[in-house]
Amino acid sequence: MPTVLLLGYSCAGKSTIVREVRDRWPEVEGLDSDDWVAEPYGAHIYEVFFRLGRLAALDQIAYREGLFLDALEPVDGPRVIAAGPALPSRKEWTAFVGRVQPTFVYLELTPEEELIALRGRRAKHADTPGIAGHRLFGSWDEGLTTIRQPGPTWADVDDAEALENIRREMRQLVAIYEQHTDVEHRYSKEARWGFESNRIVEDIGRLLRVG
Repeated sequence: MPTVLLLGYSCAGKSTIVREVRDRWPEVEGLDSDDWVAEPYGAHIYEVFFRLGRLAALDQIAYREGLFLDALEPVDGPRVIAAGPALPSRKEWTAFVGRVQPTFVYLELTPEEELIALRGRRAKHADTPGIAGHRLFGSWDEGLTTIRQPGPTWADVDDAEALENIRREMRQLVAIYEQHTDVEHRYSKEARWGFESNRIVEDIGRLLRVG
Protein backbone atom coordinates (compact mmCIF):
# COMPACT_ATOMS: atom_id res chain seq x y z
CA MET A 1 0.00 0.00 0.00
CA PRO A 2 1.16 3.56 -0.61
CA THR A 3 3.08 5.83 1.72
CA VAL A 4 2.75 9.59 1.29
CA LEU A 5 5.52 11.68 2.83
CA LEU A 6 4.97 15.38 3.46
CA LEU A 7 7.98 17.60 2.86
CA GLY A 8 8.39 21.22 3.88
CA TYR A 9 10.23 23.61 6.11
CA SER A 10 9.34 24.38 9.74
CA CYS A 11 5.76 25.58 10.34
CA ALA A 12 4.61 24.52 6.87
CA GLY A 13 1.63 22.64 8.31
CA LYS A 14 2.77 19.05 7.80
CA SER A 15 1.59 17.82 11.20
CA THR A 16 -1.77 19.52 10.73
CA ILE A 17 -2.28 17.80 7.38
CA VAL A 18 -1.45 14.41 8.91
CA ARG A 19 -4.09 14.98 11.61
CA GLU A 20 -6.68 16.06 9.03
CA VAL A 21 -6.02 12.97 6.91
CA ARG A 22 -6.26 10.70 9.97
CA ASP A 23 -9.47 12.38 11.12
CA ARG A 24 -11.04 11.78 7.73
CA TRP A 25 -9.73 8.27 7.17
CA PRO A 26 -8.96 6.54 10.51
CA GLU A 27 -7.56 3.53 8.68
CA VAL A 28 -4.57 5.63 7.57
CA GLU A 29 -1.48 5.30 9.74
CA GLY A 30 -0.11 8.74 10.61
CA LEU A 31 3.49 9.37 11.66
CA ASP A 32 5.39 12.53 12.54
CA SER A 33 9.17 12.26 12.57
CA ASP A 34 9.49 15.19 15.01
CA ASP A 35 7.21 13.44 17.51
CA TRP A 36 9.17 10.20 17.12
CA VAL A 37 12.51 11.99 17.60
CA ALA A 38 11.31 13.90 20.67
CA GLU A 39 9.43 11.01 22.31
CA PRO A 40 12.18 10.07 24.85
CA TYR A 41 12.42 13.71 25.96
CA GLY A 42 8.82 14.91 25.90
CA ALA A 43 6.18 15.90 23.43
CA HIS A 44 8.07 18.52 21.42
CA ILE A 45 11.42 19.02 19.72
CA TYR A 46 12.23 22.02 21.91
CA GLU A 47 12.32 19.67 24.90
CA VAL A 48 15.31 17.90 23.33
CA PHE A 49 17.11 21.25 23.50
CA PHE A 50 16.00 21.78 27.10
CA ARG A 51 17.28 18.38 28.18
CA LEU A 52 20.55 18.23 26.22
CA GLY A 53 21.58 21.77 25.29
CA ARG A 54 21.78 23.09 21.76
CA LEU A 55 24.78 21.26 20.28
CA ALA A 56 23.98 17.87 21.82
CA ALA A 57 20.33 18.30 20.81
CA LEU A 58 21.26 18.89 17.18
CA ASP A 59 23.42 15.74 17.23
CA GLN A 60 20.66 13.69 18.89
CA ILE A 61 18.02 14.89 16.46
CA ALA A 62 20.21 13.92 13.50
CA TYR A 63 20.91 10.52 15.08
CA ARG A 64 17.28 9.77 15.87
CA GLU A 65 16.10 10.95 12.46
CA GLY A 66 18.46 8.38 10.98
CA LEU A 67 16.96 5.69 13.23
CA PHE A 68 13.48 6.78 12.18
CA LEU A 69 14.33 6.40 8.51
CA ASP A 70 16.00 3.04 9.06
CA ALA A 71 12.91 1.77 10.92
CA LEU A 72 10.49 2.56 8.09
CA GLU A 73 9.55 -0.39 5.91
CA PRO A 74 6.84 -0.92 3.28
CA VAL A 75 3.46 -1.48 4.95
CA ASP A 76 0.24 -3.27 4.05
CA GLY A 77 -2.01 -0.26 4.74
CA PRO A 78 -2.02 3.42 3.74
CA ARG A 79 0.41 5.65 5.63
CA VAL A 80 1.11 9.38 5.73
CA ILE A 81 4.27 10.79 7.29
CA ALA A 82 5.17 14.35 8.31
CA ALA A 83 8.91 14.76 7.76
CA GLY A 84 11.04 17.05 9.87
CA PRO A 85 12.62 19.78 7.72
CA ALA A 86 16.09 18.24 7.67
CA LEU A 87 15.00 14.60 7.35
CA PRO A 88 15.85 14.40 3.60
CA SER A 89 19.41 15.54 4.33
CA ARG A 90 20.24 12.49 6.49
CA LYS A 91 22.52 9.79 5.08
CA GLU A 92 19.81 7.16 5.63
CA TRP A 93 17.41 9.01 3.32
CA THR A 94 18.41 7.43 0.00
CA ALA A 95 18.05 3.89 1.32
CA PHE A 96 14.66 4.75 2.83
CA VAL A 97 13.37 6.17 -0.48
CA GLY A 98 14.55 3.12 -2.40
CA ARG A 99 13.03 0.71 0.11
CA VAL A 100 9.67 2.37 0.76
CA GLN A 101 9.21 4.30 -2.52
CA PRO A 102 6.88 6.93 -1.04
CA THR A 103 4.96 9.55 -2.97
CA PHE A 104 6.07 13.02 -1.94
CA VAL A 105 3.90 16.05 -1.26
CA TYR A 106 5.66 19.39 -0.75
CA LEU A 107 4.06 22.10 1.40
CA GLU A 108 5.75 25.25 0.17
CA LEU A 109 6.65 28.39 2.10
CA THR A 110 8.52 31.39 0.76
CA PRO A 111 11.36 32.73 2.96
CA GLU A 112 9.12 35.68 3.84
CA GLU A 113 6.30 33.36 4.90
CA GLU A 114 8.76 31.25 6.88
CA LEU A 115 10.00 34.31 8.77
CA ILE A 116 6.45 35.24 9.75
CA ALA A 117 5.76 31.66 10.82
CA LEU A 118 8.91 31.40 12.95
CA ARG A 119 8.23 34.77 14.56
CA GLY A 120 4.69 33.62 15.31
CA ARG A 121 5.93 30.38 16.85
CA ARG A 122 8.42 32.27 19.01
CA ALA A 123 5.69 34.68 20.17
CA LYS A 124 3.46 31.75 21.08
CA HIS A 125 6.29 30.11 23.02
CA ALA A 126 7.03 33.42 24.76
CA ASP A 127 3.48 33.38 26.14
CA THR A 128 3.95 29.87 27.55
CA PRO A 129 5.66 30.06 30.96
CA GLY A 130 6.96 26.51 30.89
CA ILE A 131 8.85 27.30 27.69
CA ALA A 132 9.70 30.99 27.96
CA GLY A 133 11.01 30.57 31.51
CA HIS A 134 13.65 28.03 30.55
CA ARG A 135 17.24 29.26 30.29
CA LEU A 136 17.57 27.69 26.81
CA PHE A 137 14.43 29.32 25.42
CA GLY A 138 15.02 30.26 21.78
CA SER A 139 18.16 28.17 21.34
CA TRP A 140 16.51 26.09 18.59
CA ASP A 141 16.11 29.20 16.42
CA GLU A 142 19.78 30.23 16.71
CA GLY A 143 21.23 31.10 13.34
CA LEU A 144 17.79 31.86 11.94
CA THR A 145 15.74 34.32 13.97
CA THR A 146 17.76 34.42 17.19
CA ILE A 147 21.35 35.01 18.27
CA ARG A 148 23.07 33.84 21.43
CA GLN A 149 23.84 36.51 24.00
CA PRO A 150 26.06 36.36 27.11
CA GLY A 151 24.42 34.42 29.86
CA PRO A 152 23.47 32.58 27.66
CA THR A 153 20.20 33.99 26.41
CA TRP A 154 18.83 34.18 22.88
CA ALA A 155 17.67 37.49 21.43
CA ASP A 156 15.83 38.23 18.20
CA VAL A 157 17.83 39.37 15.20
CA ASP A 158 16.34 42.00 12.92
CA ASP A 159 14.11 40.94 10.05
CA ALA A 160 16.68 41.60 7.30
CA GLU A 161 19.28 39.35 8.96
CA ALA A 162 16.70 36.71 9.83
CA LEU A 163 15.41 36.64 6.25
CA GLU A 164 18.91 36.17 4.87
CA ASN A 165 19.55 33.37 7.38
CA ILE A 166 16.32 31.66 6.35
CA ARG A 167 17.08 31.96 2.64
CA ARG A 168 20.50 30.38 3.19
CA GLU A 169 19.10 27.58 5.34
CA MET A 170 16.21 26.81 3.01
CA ARG A 171 18.18 26.80 -0.23
CA GLN A 172 19.66 23.32 0.03
CA LEU A 173 16.58 21.74 1.60
CA VAL A 174 14.15 23.23 -0.92
CA ALA A 175 16.29 21.82 -3.74
CA ILE A 176 15.82 18.35 -2.22
CA TYR A 177 12.08 18.87 -1.72
CA GLU A 178 11.64 19.94 -5.34
CA GLN A 179 13.78 17.07 -6.62
CA HIS A 180 11.33 14.57 -5.12
CA THR A 181 7.97 16.18 -5.86
CA ASP A 182 6.03 16.58 -9.08
CA VAL A 183 4.61 20.04 -9.69
CA GLU A 184 1.04 18.83 -9.13
CA HIS A 185 2.03 17.65 -5.63
CA ARG A 186 3.30 21.04 -4.46
CA TYR A 187 0.97 23.29 -2.49
CA SER A 188 1.45 26.94 -1.59
CA LYS A 189 0.55 28.44 1.76
CA GLU A 190 -2.51 30.06 0.18
CA ALA A 191 -3.73 26.67 -1.05
CA ARG A 192 -3.26 25.05 2.36
CA TRP A 193 -4.90 27.70 4.50
CA GLY A 194 -7.41 29.01 1.99
CA PHE A 195 -10.36 27.58 0.13
CA GLU A 196 -8.27 24.75 -1.38
CA SER A 197 -7.28 23.13 1.92
CA ASN A 198 -9.92 20.42 1.62
CA ARG A 199 -8.71 19.64 -1.89
CA ILE A 200 -5.21 18.97 -0.57
CA VAL A 201 -6.53 16.42 1.92
CA GLU A 202 -8.62 14.85 -0.83
CA ASP A 203 -5.60 14.70 -3.15
CA ILE A 204 -3.60 12.92 -0.46
CA GLY A 205 -6.52 10.53 0.05
CA ARG A 206 -6.40 9.63 -3.64
CA LEU A 207 -2.64 9.07 -3.45
CA LEU A 208 -3.27 6.78 -0.47
CA ARG A 209 -6.13 5.06 -2.39
CA VAL A 210 -8.63 5.83 0.34
CA GLY A 211 -10.22 8.99 -1.11
